[in-house]
Amino acid sequence: MNQKERMLAGLPYKAWMDGLPQEHLDNKKEFMLLINARLRIKHDKKN
Repeated sequence: MNQKERMLAGLPYKAWMDGLPQEHLDNKKEFMLLINARLRIKHDKKN
């Protein structure tokens, strides 16, 4: 039973079965890379 079928049957949603935690982790890593790149650019402009 996939998550859509679970939802339609009124059963609890299981996010870990949809791969959402992995997607969240991937987004967090990408966000941190962008922040670090931006900080490096700011630091380079000051010097």
